Amino acid sequence: GHIEMPYPYYHFVHQEDEDSLTVLIIGDSFFWQWHDDGRIAFTFPVWQFWYYNQGIYPQSYSHYTNAYSLDLMDTIQGFDLILILQTMGGEGRLGFGFLQRAYCDLLFPGRIEKIIQQIRSNPEWFKAVESKAKMKNLPLETVLTREAIYCIYQSQENKHLTL
Repeated sequence: GHIEMPYPYYHFVHQEDEDSLTVLIIGDSFFWQWHDDGRIAFTFPVWQFWYYNQGIYPQSYSHYTNAYSLDLMDTIQGFDLILILQTMGGEGRLGFGFLQRAYCDLLFPGRIEKIIQQIRSNPEWFKAVESKAKMKNLPLETVLTREAIYCIYQSQENKHLTL
């Protein structure tokens, strides 16, 4: 015979006087398991999911929206809770770059945008970043932001930071 697996049994209880939290979830495909069985919608009526810190759902159902195209600080201030939900810790990339971007935006406001402007104004550098985006099949905005974050982490005054 088969051995019975220890799956949890649960149910939801909604109390009318409870305030619900708004949540931003950054994660991998494990999220869909929680979404499809109703855990997300019941627990957090207002939610947003950043799939691998890239595509934003539920908006991307109708048209693709990339997390790197948003002003991060303005966006995260609209949520009560930020949840990193991923399996295997992203194999060394916990949060898929979200934590590094948030850290840079909090410690060095405007620095990412300034470096992106520098990249765009340097034709050789910009062309190299465009090539990297095409090679990795990623949106240009994603690769520009990652390049800027890398520059911040590599700058002399920030040698204590690690990616």
